Amino acid sequence: MKRHAYLIAAHDNYSCVRAAIKIIDDPRNDIFIHIDADSDNFDGSEFLSIPIFSNLYFIERISVRWGHHSQIKVTLNLLDAAIMKGDYEYYHFLQGADLPIKNQDAIHAFFQNNCGVEFVEIKDHARNFADYKANYFHIFTALKNYRRSRFLRYANHAFAKLQKFFRLKRSDDFHYLGSALFSITDATAKMLVRARSYIFNKYWLTLACDEVFLQTEIKRIQSEKNIVVDNENRNLRFIDWRNGIGNSPKTFKIEDYDFLMGLSDDYMFARKFDEKVDINIIIKIGESLSGNRVQQS
Repeated sequence: MKRHAYLIAAHDNYSCVRAAIKIIDDPRNDIFIHIDADSDNFDGSEFLSIPIFSNLYFIERISVRWGHHSQIKVTLNLLDAAIMKGDYEYYHFLQGADLPIKNQDAIHAFFQNNCGVEFVEIKDHARNFADYKANYFHIFTALKNYRRSRFLRYANHAFAKLQKFFRLKRSDDFHYLGSALFSITDATAKMLVRARSYIFNKYWLTLACDEVFLQTEIKRIQSEKNIVVDNENRNLRFIDWRNGIGNSPKTFKIEDYDFLMGLSDDYMFARKFDEKVDINIIIKIGESLSGNRVQQS
């Protein structure tokens, strides 16, 4: 039986995480979860009784800063934890605002038919922005209030521009940009974990390089390791940026249910869901894909 590992990194939005676990619950899957150490009101025991068929593992909690290299560390820690438990055909990385929008039979059939293909978003047109994120020190991302503070964000960009003016680049490497969410094969997952020290050192104090490191490392060794990336550079996630607000995508509501559930096999997952905005769509998707086991809490 071909088995999959689901990796979930969450901060809050626990109703969405519970729904995701119930949808994923299947003898062919195991689930690995990281909860931000800065999260409040988290009780792991209420999650452990959810899955009937899957093994559920919580990995050691660390403090995660938005835009900080701690986001990369969590991704690598989840991959490492899964690899330590066994060999999986695919590793699916989700965040706490994501849900599968296909049932597990459809998901496994899709990946069986596309076995060996890496589903990673790579935006070739964003190379300059990727280089900006990775080739300069972004020291202000280490501060807890960086995301909320306009002053800290301006100071960070001013410091990066000062480095650029004085030609103080960390490296002359080319970088690639894309979504932090992915579905990758066992071989690629193990390659990333073996290179974790190199990756962590390279992307230390960079800016949101959870959206850069995977794309760049795959492109770096693509020919050498015969890595096959999906022709359209898609990651099978539906995210509505057109109707979002600022740098955030649209948060789906109950009126989006029929649209999401009717999407083609180009999309196995969707983002963004928020229990504080509309818990009803979270419950309805969960009920339709997991045997009516999702209940509002």
